[in-house]
Amino acid sequence: MYITATPASTVTKPYDGTTKVKQTINLAIAPEGIYDGTYYDGLLSADSAYTLSNTTPSYTYNDKNVGTGKALTMGEAVTLVGTNAGEYAITFQSLTGDITAQNVTLTPVIADIPVNKFATTDTTITETGISIGDKLTQNGIVSSEVNNFTFNYTVTVSTTQLGTIDTYTITPTATSESGTGKDNYNFTWNDATVNVVANAMTGIAVKTDPTDLANNKVYGDG
Repeated sequence: MYITATPASTVTKPYDGTTKVKQTINLAIAPEGIYDGTYYDGLLSADSAYTLSNTTPSYTYNDKNVGTGKALTMGEAVTLVGTNAGEYAITFQSLTGDITAQNVTLTPVIADIPVNKFATTDTTITETGISIGDKLTQNGIVSSEVNNFTFNYTVTVSTTQLGTIDTYTITPTATSESGTGKDNYNFTWNDATVNVVANAMTGIAVKTDPTDLANNKVYGDG
């Protein structure tokens, strides 16, 4: 006699750089067995307590990349457990699953900019072909793939902002991503935080009172 093992739910996962997924398997039980013209399908009532040796076998996608309706292959042997289990043959329903794009947030990192009250043009910071690091942070890329991508962005600080010491939130423009496997991610860009700061002033104190002869002398005098 035959029984059919069926998946309990649709298989889906966000991209994680691997091909593996766990899928719950349930037995289709027909108490008296259902004859379909060829064979009985289901457990007989006397055997209804039989179980599978593994109800959560591992499955493998045909590849790791994002897609829908991807073929899945069971990676472990599953048998029927019961006194007369050998009288049954198990068939497994074919199974497909989806891999969805992993969400990633990117955040430009901008160095502090000295205040300039006399600025007549905007300050534009353009980064081209950069990797994740000091000028760009990320959240969501699979750790082994962080260096697979390069990025571009532009941040523009206006003359008004340059003239006032403050912290500004600026939306980057001309953003783009490139690299192998880019389509496995859904990239979103955060605003950049830009600090316009006071100029660092350095100097040497000099005595300028001409009557202070003790501290004023001609170069070369002893």
